[in-house]
Amino acid sequence: MNHIDNYKGVDQNGDTNACTVHALSAVTGKSFEDCQIITATYGRKFGEGMRAFHVAKMLDKKCKAIEFSFYRHERPTLAQFIKEHPTQTYYVLVEGHALAVINGDLYDHSRELRRRVNTYYYIPKGPKKSTKKVVKKKPTPDMATRILKDLEKMTQKQVAEKYGITVGRVKGIVWRNKHH
Repeated sequence: MNHIDNYKGVDQNGDTNACTVHALSAVTGKSFEDCQIITATYGRKFGEGMRAFHVAKMLDKKCKAIEFSFYRHERPTLAQFIKEHPTQTYYVLVEGHALAVINGDLYDHSRELRRRVNTYYYIPKGPKKSTKKVVKKKPTPDMATRILKDLEKMTQKQVAEKYGITVGRVKGIVWRNKHH
């Protein structure tokens, strides 16, 4: 088992409590900024965590994930989970935290393997390899960061109008891009 610190070198633009964003980035291969938009679409607010039922809905829609939960007395430690799942891609929820396990490697900022796994999601396709050439430039605020920061100051309707997205309500707030 290798430990990959997928937080290192990522400009979070002041976004804290972003473990759901980092875990989604690891299992999908998408950028942190793209995953900020996706998680915001499913209820995550800038600088805050994300509720488990929103995570479940997001992973079902975006990754066609299959959810598995444990009874409280059957929950394995993260070390046991990794040993029992040496291949494939998993989005894992432990108490108050999200992380990724990909082909037996831990993608997280912490090496704490004694945490107990509450729920995990099997991601059938796993992360996609990026074919884009990465050019290092001085980071500038992107649309995801601007949307998330505007949500702190403006109503959802104002943000939707400003960025050309629509808002609907289906068991909670669901953001949809007009182009989809």
